[in-house]
Amino acid sequence: RKGGEVPSGLACVAQRYLTRPLLIDKRKFDLRLYVLLTSVDPLRCYLHRDGLARFCTAPYSVPNSKNLEEAYMHLTNYSLNKHNAEAFVSGDTENASKRSISHVWEQMAAEGFPTGPLWDQLKQLCLRTLQAMVPKLWMAYHAHVTNGDGPSMCFQILGFDVIIDHQLRPWLLETNNGPSLNLDEEADRAVKEQLVEETLNMVKTLYKQPYKAAAAGSAVTEEEVWGLRERRWEAHVKAGAWERKNLHQLEPLCDAAPSPPPPPPHLPAR
Repeated sequence: RKGGEVPSGLACVAQRYLTRPLLIDKRKFDLRLYVLLTSVDPLRCYLHRDGLARFCTAPYSVPNSKNLEEAYMHLTNYSLNKHNAEAFVSGDTENASKRSISHVWEQMAAEGFPTGPLWDQLKQLCLRTLQAMVPKLWMAYHAHVTNGDGPSMCFQILGFDVIIDHQLRPWLLETNNGPSLNLDEEADRAVKEQLVEETLNMVKTLYKQPYKAAAAGSAVTEEEVWGLRERRWEAHVKAGAWERKNLHQLEPLCDAAPSPPPPPPHLPAR
């Protein structure tokens, strides 16, 4: 529709339709990437090296007035395509309707597509999306967590849905703050069990840290604030070192800065 045709007051989402997506087996597909967020102050996040590819169950054609309503051709949603009993293929094979990204990478590499640079683009897409979300996440975290000078006290697995166009450019479709961990297909089990196991191995250090509640009622000086930031940074460095020791299928999206921000000039260095 044109802007003037949209009724005023109607809540809607404006999207751009990619008419030339990358096709495999003549079918449109999208990717579900998994990102583990272990800290927002400062940011620590990891991308799982495998994920899921969800395929349409009908061969793709450029949309026109005759095929626009053919959902199995244009929509990659697994929740929709699994009901196409005649065309949905189960299993984690090279022709499955839901398959692991590692299988897709093998197919693309066999056809001469450079998957390494594409993966680097996907990492940047996830990181930049998280960086845009940090201010809101920071406020939400500190509104609920009172442990002022300890490490991060929570974690979250996020789902990033991405589609790739014919020029191997990734486009973000949406992010999910509670991605499904159901094990409906073999590909789900291969990817998600590994994701959850490694996540729990990494974050279990959170529950071994001594809890120290922030003092309340008294005014806090600027020097105390900067001392608090230094202690929080020390906890961040220790937690980050632990996480990196337990990396297997998760890879860092951002590196920690070598040192915390310096205090204002009128405060002594600690």
